[in-house]
Amino acid sequence: AGPRVITEENWGVNYRALNDLFQISEQRKNVFTYDVAVQMIEIYNEQVRDLRVSHDENMIPVASTSIVIELMNLGHKNRAVGATTLNDRSCCSH
Repeated sequence: AGPRVITEENWGVNYRALNDLFQISEQRKNVFTYDVAVQMIEIYNEQVRDLRVSHDENMIPVASTSIVIELMNLGHKNRAVGATTLNDRSCCSH
């Protein structure tokens, strides 16, 4: 399991790659147009759930790694948690 709250200090390879994506898109903005959007879902008890607070759009446009991290932290709070034999607060979603 990863950290409870994602910050720049504990970024893994995925967030570092995402940060590179935004840096490259900024460097190339005069040549290419990039549209980056995120969606956060979980599968829990054979049900697919959207973890965002607002459900106005399927995908949320984002312009920076920090915005993605904010959304991921909000989505993480909305994940389903249930007791398992290993841990009474284990996350059972995927």
